[in-house]
Amino acid sequence: LELFERRGEHDTSSTIDLILLDVMMPGISGYEVCRQLREKYTVSQLPILFLTAKSQLVDLAESYAAGGNDFLTKPIAKEELFARIKTQLQLLHIHRRIEKEVDLRTTQLKESYNELNRTHDDLKLTQSQLVQAEKMSSLGTLVAGVGHEINNPISYIRLANHQSNQGLREFQEFLYTLLEDDADSEMKIEFDRHFESIYECVSTVSSGTDRLGGIVGNLQTFARGSGANKDTDDVSLCQVSVGLLSTLQLVKFNYKYSVNFDCDIQYDPEINCTPSELNQVFMNLMVNACQAMVGADPKPPEDAGELIHNLNIGMEQGENELHVVFTDNGSGMSQETIERVFEPFYTTKPAGEGTGLGMAISYGIIERHKGRIEIESELGKGSTLRVVLPL
Repeated sequence: LELFERRGEHDTSSTIDLILLDVMMPGISGYEVCRQLREKYTVSQLPILFLTAKSQLVDLAESYAAGGNDFLTKPIAKEELFARIKTQLQLLHIHRRIEKEVDLRTTQLKESYNELNRTHDDLKLTQSQLVQAEKMSSLGTLVAGVGHEINNPISYIRLANHQSNQGLREFQEFLYTLLEDDADSEMKIEFDRHFESIYECVSTVSSGTDRLGGIVGNLQTFARGSGANKDTDDVSLCQVSVGLLSTLQLVKFNYKYSVNFDCDIQYDPEINCTPSELNQVFMNLMVNACQAMVGADPKPPEDAGELIHNLNIGMEQGENELHVVFTDNGSGMSQETIERVFEPFYTTKPAGEGTGLGMAISYGIIERHKGRIEIESELGKGSTLRVVLPL
């Protein structure tokens, strides 16, 4: 009874293995004590043996109904009492051993389940990386073929434009020679005006072909090493800035009316790398930064207004490292997002606008290059992502 009254002050399950309880007690019956103990401890956690002079069947039934483990009628032989106690203690120890084994197995199952989930995610990521690698390989092959097909007519246009410009100047000189000094001054002015107009057209064609050639060159640089013959394990000594600037030009085409781009290359060493993979990382980081500032759809020129969004890109020297830094003044990231941003399939974008694979793939690429990606960000104040590559 005293144990029951002080049950809130002590953990009896860790200090007491068994209770012998008399049915007839002053103030409260043994049945009631047992019922209240059972609110906290199960039959298997704390065995309770009733001792009583009552021997009616109804008394036996009530003892079990109250939660007793056994029922002993007084007077009882010492040998029988010890045997009953020993049996209950053996059952208790068996229960505790089984409970520990169940807890251990449960923990192992949870760990196995978590490991299975991680393996499943890794497999999905690997599958996605293989699909992405195949896409990049197809892109490299396509760009190489298309670039060759486009470069040929560009060369023809440039040659024809150059010859047209040269022929036009020769014709202008020939015409002025025919006119000589006795020609009407107004006629010469009119001729000059027409020739200037034609020269402007020739210059426009030249600028257009140069720009088209630049676009093709940027695409070829971006996809360099991604063709069908590319060995993904074969790295080469390259200047990272070449791919970075080409990738920047491609991103600019979509966001030039909504984002100010600034690139400051202070350090530009050659490093061993796979250029197309690094370009893929740079593309992902730039697009993510732009989308954090202006959303998934860049504004058209007529709706652009004053540009207030900035993406600053830099290449800096670290301690035996190259740092490629991307800083934007977008929405920033929460601490949870920073901690989870490299998890496969994690995305903060609305459904249908992101797969959650870009940063995970980028992380894997930089890790294969023995580098790392560092993040500094604050909600509402923008983000800085630093790609660190060993020299």
